[in-house]
Amino acid sequence: MNYYCKLFIQTELSKEGIAEKIVDLLGIQFNRHFSTETDFFTLDIRDNRILDEHKEREQTTDFLFFPYFLDIDILNEKKSKEYKAVICQLLHCFREVGWQAVAACDFEEELIQNSETDK
Repeated sequence: MNYYCKLFIQTELSKEGIAEKIVDLLGIQFNRHFSTETDFFTLDIRDNRILDEHKEREQTTDFLFFPYFLDIDILNEKKSKEYKAVICQLLHCFREVGWQAVAACDFEEELIQNSETDK
């Protein structure tokens, strides 16, 4: 299975604000490039260049044009359950504070099912 995940985020906050929210949630630290690595996953906060190319800065429901995305990948496939749980935590937290968040990955159906059981 491919565990790579791109989590698109629509928020008015900067990358610094997104990083602070993730630090509060997961207790991890980012380097100055907004990248981090744990014992089982990597996470990078990135600007969405597609947005820059199309100059569509207003609110949109098309997640491909959200201003940021998280680049998330697994380092230890033996911890795939924990990895998916982290992504579910991020989605839940972001939506709880009013951000739009959409995960694009091979296992997004599992994330949707987990999110629905959290409600």
